[in-house]
Amino acid sequence: MEAFALRYPYLVFYVERADHIDVWRVLHGERDIPAWMQAPDAFA
Repeated sequence: MEAFALRYPYLVFYVERADHIDVWRVLHGERDIPAWMQAPDAFA
């Protein structure tokens, strides 16, 4: 798992539905994820 994380340093936020998957965000692992989750208008 660690080698995989080094090669693909992105986090994918998604919701599984019965017939598809909704991808909400794809963020680089170096971003401040907790700050992003608290600020609904922080898309940059």
